[in-house]
Amino acid sequence: MSAPIPDPVITVTRYSVSCLPPDHCGYRRSIVTIEPRGKNRWTVLCDGWAHDVNGEPSMEPQPSERSAAWLAKHSHDLATATVIAENLARTIARVLLGGA
Repeated sequence: MSAPIPDPVITVTRYSVSCLPPDHCGYRRSIVTIEPRGKNRWTVLCDGWAHDVNGEPSMEPQPSERSAAWLAKHSHDLATATVIAENLARTIARVLLGGA
């Protein structure tokens, strides 16, 4: 007799945020992601750049090179990360649509 199979676990590994529809030619360039960085901590990324609460970018270091200070500045609770990502997505859309 085989052991019972456990229930599946569904894990969110990334949120994608964009103001442009997927069929827009600039969609791929407009995507901002929110990705987990530890327990209940999220980083907002665009083209490899992490963004702080003010939307200022910083190149994300390799995991072994992320200092406590860098993590404190660039990892957020999900609600804060969502606001940062939405604001950044709006800025990117304005640039791509020629309204910057």
